[in-house]
Amino acid sequence: KYEKYKDVKNTYCTVKKLKAGTKYKFKVCALISKKGKYVTQTKSSAISATTESEKLEAPELKVESATKNSIKLSWNAVKGADSYYIYKKNTNGSFAKCKSVTETSCEITGLKPDTKYQFKICAVVNKKKQTTSEVFTAQTASEPIVVKGTGDSVTKKIKLSAPIYKVKLSYTGKSNFIAVVYDNNGDRCDTIANEIDNYTGEVLFVPEDGITSYYIEVQSSGNWTISFETITEAPASEFKGTNTYVSGFFTLDKGVYVVDLNNKGESNFIVQFYDSDGNRYYSLANEIGDYSGKTLFVNEDPETKYCISVLSDGNWKLSF
Repeated sequence: KYEKYKDVKNTYCTVKKLKAGTKYKFKVCALISKKGKYVTQTKSSAISATTESEKLEAPELKVESATKNSIKLSWNAVKGADSYYIYKKNTNGSFAKCKSVTETSCEITGLKPDTKYQFKICAVVNKKKQTTSEVFTAQTASEPIVVKGTGDSVTKKIKLSAPIYKVKLSYTGKSNFIAVVYDNNGDRCDTIANEIDNYTGEVLFVPEDGITSYYIEVQSSGNWTISFETITEAPASEFKGTNTYVSGFFTLDKGVYVVDLNNKGESNFIVQFYDSDGNRYYSLANEIGDYSGKTLFVNEDPETKYCISVLSDGNWKLSF
Protein backbone atom coordinates (compact mmCIF):
# COMPACT_ATOMS: atom_id res chain seq x y z
CA LYS A 1 0.00 0.00 0.00
CA TYR A 2 1.35 3.43 -0.94
CA GLU A 3 0.66 6.63 0.94
CA LYS A 4 1.20 10.21 -0.14
CA TYR A 5 4.37 11.73 1.24
CA LYS A 6 4.50 15.25 -0.17
CA ASP A 7 3.26 17.69 -2.81
CA VAL A 8 6.07 19.56 -4.55
CA LYS A 9 6.39 21.94 -7.49
CA ASN A 10 9.98 20.92 -8.28
CA THR A 11 11.19 17.85 -10.15
CA TYR A 12 12.92 16.44 -7.08
CA CYS A 13 12.13 15.67 -3.45
CA THR A 14 14.15 14.59 -0.39
CA VAL A 15 12.43 11.98 1.74
CA LYS A 16 13.45 12.29 5.39
CA LYS A 17 13.12 10.39 8.68
CA LEU A 18 13.69 6.95 7.16
CA LYS A 19 15.21 3.94 8.85
CA ALA A 20 18.88 3.13 8.20
CA GLY A 21 19.59 0.10 6.02
CA THR A 22 15.97 -0.18 4.86
CA LYS A 23 14.60 -0.67 1.35
CA TYR A 24 11.78 1.67 0.25
CA LYS A 25 9.59 1.86 -2.90
CA PHE A 26 8.31 5.07 -4.44
CA LYS A 27 5.90 6.23 -7.15
CA VAL A 28 5.28 9.71 -8.48
CA CYS A 29 2.41 11.30 -10.40
CA ALA A 30 1.72 14.67 -11.94
CA LEU A 31 -1.05 16.95 -10.72
CA ILE A 32 -3.05 19.15 -13.11
CA SER A 33 -5.11 22.06 -11.94
CA LYS A 34 -8.68 22.10 -13.29
CA LYS A 35 -11.19 24.64 -12.16
CA GLY A 36 -9.14 25.41 -9.04
CA LYS A 37 -8.67 21.78 -8.08
CA TYR A 38 -5.72 19.45 -8.53
CA VAL A 39 -6.43 16.29 -10.49
CA THR A 40 -4.13 13.26 -10.08
CA GLN A 41 -2.70 11.82 -13.29
CA THR A 42 -1.32 8.33 -13.98
CA LYS A 43 1.20 7.11 -11.38
CA SER A 44 4.68 6.11 -12.47
CA SER A 45 6.14 2.66 -12.17
CA ALA A 46 7.65 1.93 -8.74
CA ILE A 47 11.35 2.52 -8.09
CA SER A 48 13.32 1.09 -5.15
CA ALA A 49 15.98 2.74 -3.00
CA THR A 50 17.76 1.55 0.13
CA THR A 51 18.97 3.90 2.82
CA GLU A 52 22.58 3.70 3.91
CA SER A 53 23.26 1.45 6.87
CA GLU A 54 24.40 3.01 10.13
CA LYS A 55 28.17 2.99 10.29
CA LEU A 56 29.74 0.54 12.71
CA GLU A 57 31.72 1.94 15.60
CA ALA A 58 35.49 2.17 15.30
CA PRO A 59 37.60 -0.51 17.00
CA GLU A 60 40.01 0.54 19.76
CA LEU A 61 43.65 -0.16 19.00
CA LYS A 62 46.23 -1.38 21.49
CA VAL A 63 49.79 -2.72 21.32
CA GLU A 64 50.27 -6.43 21.88
CA SER A 65 54.05 -6.33 21.54
CA ALA A 66 56.85 -4.45 19.82
CA THR A 67 60.33 -5.26 18.57
CA LYS A 68 62.92 -2.94 17.12
CA ASN A 69 61.46 -3.47 13.61
CA SER A 70 57.80 -4.34 14.17
CA ILE A 71 54.67 -3.52 16.15
CA LYS A 72 51.87 -6.02 16.75
CA LEU A 73 48.49 -4.30 17.05
CA SER A 74 45.22 -5.77 18.30
CA TRP A 75 41.68 -4.47 18.75
CA ASN A 76 38.19 -5.41 19.88
CA ALA A 77 35.96 -7.25 17.43
CA VAL A 78 33.18 -5.10 15.94
CA LYS A 79 29.88 -6.92 15.48
CA GLY A 80 28.86 -7.03 11.83
CA ALA A 81 32.32 -6.30 10.43
CA ASP A 82 33.66 -8.41 7.56
CA SER A 83 37.24 -7.16 7.88
CA TYR A 84 39.38 -4.27 9.08
CA TYR A 85 41.58 -1.67 7.37
CA ILE A 86 44.67 -0.42 9.20
CA TYR A 87 46.24 2.88 8.17
CA LYS A 88 49.74 4.16 8.97
CA LYS A 89 50.81 7.78 8.85
CA ASN A 90 53.42 8.49 6.17
CA THR A 91 56.28 10.96 6.35
CA ASN A 92 54.21 13.44 4.29
CA GLY A 93 51.57 13.53 7.03
CA SER A 94 48.88 11.53 5.22
CA PHE A 95 47.50 8.14 6.29
CA ALA A 96 47.72 5.21 3.87
CA LYS A 97 46.24 1.73 4.19
CA CYS A 98 48.95 -0.72 5.20
CA LYS A 99 46.90 -3.79 6.13
CA SER A 100 43.54 -5.40 5.38
CA VAL A 101 42.75 -8.33 7.66
CA THR A 102 39.80 -10.37 8.91
CA GLU A 103 41.37 -11.14 12.30
CA THR A 104 41.53 -8.80 15.31
CA SER A 105 45.30 -8.39 15.26
CA CYS A 106 48.11 -7.80 12.82
CA GLU A 107 51.85 -7.16 12.80
CA ILE A 108 53.29 -4.10 11.09
CA THR A 109 56.85 -4.85 9.95
CA GLY A 110 59.71 -3.01 8.28
CA LEU A 111 59.80 -0.26 10.92
CA LYS A 112 62.75 1.67 12.34
CA PRO A 113 64.04 1.08 15.88
CA ASP A 114 63.08 3.46 18.70
CA THR A 115 60.55 5.32 16.52
CA LYS A 116 56.97 6.44 17.18
CA TYR A 117 54.35 5.54 14.56
CA GLN A 118 50.72 6.62 14.23
CA PHE A 119 47.87 4.35 13.16
CA LYS A 120 44.12 4.42 12.49
CA ILE A 121 41.68 1.56 12.00
CA CYS A 122 38.15 1.09 10.69
CA ALA A 123 35.77 -1.82 10.37
CA VAL A 124 34.68 -2.81 6.85
CA VAL A 125 31.30 -4.17 5.65
CA ASN A 126 30.91 -5.31 2.03
CA LYS A 127 34.11 -3.43 1.18
CA LYS A 128 32.65 -0.20 2.59
CA LYS A 129 34.60 1.65 5.25
CA GLN A 130 32.87 2.33 8.53
CA THR A 131 33.80 4.83 11.26
CA THR A 132 37.55 5.47 11.46
CA SER A 133 39.23 5.50 14.86
CA GLU A 134 41.17 8.32 16.46
CA VAL A 135 44.93 8.40 15.88
CA PHE A 136 46.80 5.78 17.93
CA THR A 137 50.54 6.09 18.65
CA ALA A 138 52.89 3.16 19.23
CA GLN A 139 56.66 2.93 19.46
CA THR A 140 59.17 0.31 18.34
CA ALA A 141 61.85 -0.95 20.71
CA SER A 142 65.34 0.46 20.57
CA GLU A 143 68.38 -1.52 19.56
CA PRO A 144 69.44 -3.61 22.57
CA ILE A 145 72.78 -2.86 24.19
CA VAL A 146 74.57 -6.20 24.34
CA VAL A 147 77.80 -7.10 26.12
CA LYS A 148 79.26 -10.59 26.35
CA GLY A 149 82.37 -12.33 27.54
CA THR A 150 83.96 -15.28 29.29
CA GLY A 151 85.13 -15.53 32.90
CA ASP A 152 85.91 -12.55 35.11
CA SER A 153 85.72 -9.28 33.22
CA VAL A 154 84.74 -5.61 33.20
CA THR A 155 82.75 -4.40 30.22
CA LYS A 156 83.49 -1.32 28.17
CA LYS A 157 81.53 1.78 29.14
CA ILE A 158 77.90 1.55 28.04
CA LYS A 159 75.39 4.39 27.64
CA LEU A 160 71.96 3.96 29.23
CA SER A 161 69.71 6.96 28.67
CA ALA A 162 66.20 5.48 29.09
CA PRO A 163 64.49 5.73 32.51
CA ILE A 164 64.14 1.96 32.90
CA TYR A 165 65.54 -1.19 31.23
CA LYS A 166 64.80 -4.88 30.98
CA VAL A 167 68.09 -6.73 31.41
CA LYS A 168 68.30 -10.20 29.88
CA LEU A 169 71.08 -12.41 31.25
CA SER A 170 72.37 -15.80 30.22
CA TYR A 171 75.25 -17.80 31.68
CA THR A 172 76.70 -21.18 30.87
CA GLY A 173 79.13 -22.49 33.44
CA LYS A 174 79.70 -23.81 36.91
CA SER A 175 80.26 -21.84 40.09
CA ASN A 176 79.13 -18.25 40.65
CA PHE A 177 77.78 -15.78 38.10
CA ILE A 178 77.81 -12.29 39.62
CA ALA A 179 77.20 -9.08 37.64
CA VAL A 180 77.43 -5.66 39.30
CA VAL A 181 76.70 -2.30 37.65
CA TYR A 182 78.92 0.69 38.46
CA ASP A 183 78.44 4.27 37.34
CA ASN A 184 81.00 6.44 35.58
CA ASN A 185 82.40 7.55 38.96
CA GLY A 186 83.01 4.00 40.10
CA ASP A 187 80.10 3.99 42.53
CA ARG A 188 78.26 0.70 42.87
CA CYS A 189 74.67 0.97 41.57
CA ASP A 190 73.05 -2.46 41.52
CA THR A 191 73.72 -6.20 41.46
CA ILE A 192 71.85 -7.56 38.45
CA ALA A 193 72.94 -11.21 38.87
CA ASN A 194 74.08 -13.41 41.75
CA GLU A 195 73.54 -16.97 40.59
CA ILE A 196 75.23 -20.38 40.63
CA ASP A 197 75.58 -22.67 37.60
CA ASN A 198 73.70 -22.21 34.33
CA TYR A 199 71.26 -19.30 34.38
CA THR A 200 68.81 -17.49 32.11
CA GLY A 201 66.63 -14.69 33.39
CA GLU A 202 65.45 -11.09 33.30
CA VAL A 203 65.77 -8.25 35.81
CA LEU A 204 65.01 -4.54 35.93
CA PHE A 205 67.65 -1.85 35.97
CA VAL A 206 66.82 1.78 36.71
CA PRO A 207 69.68 4.19 35.87
CA GLU A 208 70.62 6.87 38.37
CA ASP A 209 69.20 10.35 37.76
CA GLY A 210 71.50 12.35 35.51
CA ILE A 211 73.94 9.47 34.97
CA THR A 212 74.07 7.73 31.60
CA SER A 213 77.47 5.95 31.55
CA TYR A 214 78.01 2.61 33.28
CA TYR A 215 80.37 -0.36 33.61
CA ILE A 216 79.51 -3.96 34.48
CA GLU A 217 81.88 -6.08 36.53
CA VAL A 218 81.33 -9.80 35.99
CA GLN A 219 82.61 -12.73 38.03
CA SER A 220 82.09 -16.10 36.39
CA SER A 221 83.77 -19.29 35.20
CA GLY A 222 81.93 -19.57 31.86
CA ASN A 223 80.37 -17.71 28.96
CA TRP A 224 77.86 -14.93 29.65
CA THR A 225 75.72 -12.44 27.75
CA ILE A 226 73.98 -9.34 29.15
CA SER A 227 71.47 -7.36 27.09
CA PHE A 228 69.85 -4.05 28.08
CA GLU A 229 66.51 -3.49 26.32
CA THR A 230 63.96 -0.69 26.52
CA ILE A 231 60.56 -1.90 27.68
CA THR A 232 57.68 -1.80 25.19
CA GLU A 233 53.94 -2.20 25.67
CA ALA A 234 52.55 -5.71 26.10
CA PRO A 235 49.07 -5.65 27.69
CA ALA A 236 48.10 -8.67 29.78
CA SER A 237 45.98 -9.63 32.77
CA GLU A 238 47.86 -12.82 33.56
CA PHE A 239 51.58 -13.41 33.90
CA LYS A 240 53.51 -16.64 34.41
CA GLY A 241 57.03 -17.91 34.02
CA THR A 242 60.07 -19.56 35.52
CA ASN A 243 62.82 -17.77 37.43
CA THR A 244 63.27 -14.01 37.13
CA TYR A 245 61.05 -12.05 34.76
CA VAL A 246 60.18 -8.52 33.59
CA SER A 247 56.87 -7.83 31.83
CA GLY A 248 56.13 -5.28 29.14
CA PHE A 249 54.22 -2.12 29.97
CA PHE A 250 50.47 -2.36 30.52
CA THR A 251 47.68 -0.16 31.87
CA LEU A 252 44.78 -0.91 34.19
CA ASP A 253 41.36 0.67 34.46
CA LYS A 254 40.76 2.69 37.59
CA GLY A 255 39.55 0.43 40.38
CA VAL A 256 40.35 -2.23 42.96
CA TYR A 257 41.96 -5.47 41.80
CA VAL A 258 42.37 -8.81 43.54
CA VAL A 259 45.74 -10.24 42.52
CA ASP A 260 46.14 -14.01 42.73
CA LEU A 261 49.78 -15.09 43.27
CA ASN A 262 51.35 -18.55 43.19
CA ASN A 263 54.98 -19.66 43.43
CA LYS A 264 56.74 -23.03 43.52
CA GLY A 265 60.32 -22.48 44.61
CA GLU A 266 62.82 -22.61 47.44
CA SER A 267 64.22 -19.09 47.57
CA ASN A 268 62.78 -15.57 47.44
CA PHE A 269 59.52 -14.78 45.67
CA ILE A 270 59.32 -11.00 45.17
CA VAL A 271 56.84 -9.24 42.86
CA GLN A 272 57.02 -5.47 42.36
CA PHE A 273 55.25 -2.84 40.25
CA TYR A 274 57.26 -0.14 38.46
CA ASP A 275 55.97 2.73 36.37
CA SER A 276 57.40 3.82 33.01
CA ASP A 277 59.61 6.44 34.70
CA GLY A 278 61.40 3.77 36.72
CA ASN A 279 59.66 4.50 40.02
CA ARG A 280 58.99 1.48 42.20
CA TYR A 281 55.25 1.78 42.64
CA TYR A 282 54.03 -1.16 44.70
CA SER A 283 55.13 -4.51 46.14
CA LEU A 284 52.72 -7.40 45.59
CA ALA A 285 54.74 -10.14 47.30
CA ASN A 286 57.89 -10.64 49.37
CA GLU A 287 57.94 -14.29 50.38
CA ILE A 288 60.30 -17.26 50.65
CA GLY A 289 59.62 -20.70 49.18
CA ASP A 290 56.27 -22.01 48.04
CA TYR A 291 53.51 -19.44 48.23
CA SER A 292 49.85 -19.13 47.31
CA GLY A 293 47.76 -16.09 48.23
CA LYS A 294 45.83 -13.02 47.20
CA THR A 295 46.40 -9.31 47.67
CA LEU A 296 44.64 -6.09 46.74
CA PHE A 297 45.96 -3.55 44.28
CA VAL A 298 44.22 -0.17 43.96
CA ASN A 299 44.80 1.69 40.72
CA GLU A 300 43.98 5.39 40.78
CA ASP A 301 45.31 6.41 37.37
CA PRO A 302 44.25 4.50 34.22
CA GLU A 303 46.90 6.39 32.21
CA THR A 304 49.87 5.08 34.20
CA LYS A 305 51.94 2.43 32.42
CA TYR A 306 53.18 -0.37 34.67
CA CYS A 307 55.59 -3.26 34.36
CA ILE A 308 56.06 -6.15 36.77
CA SER A 309 59.37 -7.47 38.05
CA VAL A 310 59.42 -11.02 39.44
CA LEU A 311 62.23 -12.61 41.45
CA SER A 312 61.85 -16.37 41.81
CA ASP A 313 63.84 -19.59 41.47
CA GLY A 314 60.87 -21.67 40.35
CA ASN A 315 57.56 -21.60 38.51
CA TRP A 316 55.21 -18.75 39.33
CA LYS A 317 51.93 -17.20 38.18
CA LEU A 318 49.93 -14.07 38.94
CA SER A 319 46.64 -12.79 37.56
CA PHE A 320 44.32 -9.80 38.01
